[in-house]
Amino acid sequence: MERQYQLHFEYSPQLPRKARHALAAVLLHSSLQLEQRNTILLAVTELTANLLRHSTVKPTQINLECRWSHQHYSLTLADNGSAFTPQHCTALDQLLEEEPNCSGYGLALLQEQFDQVDYIPATHAQSFNRWCLQLKLEQQFDAKLILLVDDDLIQLNMIAMYLEPHQVQSFTSAREAEIWLKTHQPDLIISDIRMPEIDGLSFRHQISHYSHLQMTPFIFLTGDDDAGLAESVVHKDIDDFLLKPVQREQINQVITRVIQRSQRLLQHTFALIDRDLKQHLRPSLPAQVSRYQVASLSYSAQIGGGDYWLCPPSDQLQLYLGDVMGHDIAACFMAGRQQGFLQGLQHQACNLPPTEQLTQLSQWLDQSQPELLTTLQILIAQDDQLVLFNAGALPPWHISQNQIASLPCTGALLGLNTEPEYQGFTFHLKKGERLMLFSDGLLEISNQTEQQVLHLQQLQQLICEQQDQPLTQLQHALDQWISQHQINDDISVILLEKIA
Repeated sequence: MERQYQLHFEYSPQLPRKARHALAAVLLHSSLQLEQRNTILLAVTELTANLLRHSTVKPTQINLECRWSHQHYSLTLADNGSAFTPQHCTALDQLLEEEPNCSGYGLALLQEQFDQVDYIPATHAQSFNRWCLQLKLEQQFDAKLILLVDDDLIQLNMIAMYLEPHQVQSFTSAREAEIWLKTHQPDLIISDIRMPEIDGLSFRHQISHYSHLQMTPFIFLTGDDDAGLAESVVHKDIDDFLLKPVQREQINQVITRVIQRSQRLLQHTFALIDRDLKQHLRPSLPAQVSRYQVASLSYSAQIGGGDYWLCPPSDQLQLYLGDVMGHDIAACFMAGRQQGFLQGLQHQACNLPPTEQLTQLSQWLDQSQPELLTTLQILIAQDDQLVLFNAGALPPWHISQNQIASLPCTGALLGLNTEPEYQGFTFHLKKGERLMLFSDGLLEISNQTEQQVLHLQQLQQLICEQQDQPLTQLQHALDQWISQHQINDDISVILLEKIA
């Protein structure tokens, strides 16, 4: 599945630092290696620094878009300043003959570090200059960390060789392995049974008290083909055992089977937690609040996911729709923490302005979870007006007669800096007009950009066709449409209609 993120900046002397900091947080959600992430961050620093140094007309808007899949990573930097001149993009071989700190040196190095580098100046049709960079990514083997314990050094080295390209941590002493396990968590433990000092069964018993190893699978090695020993092993909560001499194909088959079984058990456990958590993250919303009818839809692609919403009991409409980036159980837990944080703010001060709520949440995230990316939309009713506060989320849709208009983003992603600025966008819904808030999962039902554009057109056409139908009918039509597609991420949709 292709992932896509967009970041927006205004021109300032701190642009390189701000862009690097924001992109670093985004890249933590990718599977890129540290060296690859550093290459990309260096490129962004160089490109934004050159905007400061060489733009005759300084840009007022700078946009970063990054996409990645299993095959490639692409980065686009767009600005509305003056275009670079050809001498700023001098070839690498010429630059290497000059002083290393000369203008453009970093730009030329991009040609060496990236598989594709293109610069497209602005035109009448396209008002932004664009740098387009791409890295090809090799498929990564899903290597596991395996602890191997055997007092026979020859056997130890041979089995470690069989386990390549997994990462193997080997010990000839169970006591040394036990010390290592106090601060490490392998994906699998393989241990011989017959060992001096501490035998394999005693070793298994000792580490069974380590809380972080409760779900770690365990395999015994033995040279003793004894039915009684096999029965003893079964009663020790061992996942499998292998008879020596071990064959390469045999041990790798057993490892694959044991790890897959362990992962299924973990998924089942997480699924139970996930089901209970999500009942709290996206509870039932009231059918009507004040002069607005409300309907909602929620879907989960897999275990975990970071969507949540809130609708505090009040005579006036208040809606919160948040999205913690990520698709695992950790994102689900973090969504619960953020939801609780917002509820705590509401209990402490009933009339705390949304700008202050966003600022406090952003500062808390910046201090406690700087690697997380979070979007949040807050919608409140003030008299006959609605005010939207949109921190980095996709723009909601204002649906009027056969027309859909996107409302603006009014602030940056939460947690990116300690001094965020958020402002509200005030607008009005006429009777019968609708508003649709949604998380990014709704537009990620396809992995291909062309398909995403097509699905977006289909979705908007469907919404317009349902304009004269009851809101519940639109809810049903959206449910049918979404159910026809593969769900790649949590999807949250909140529909509002002005009824009085």
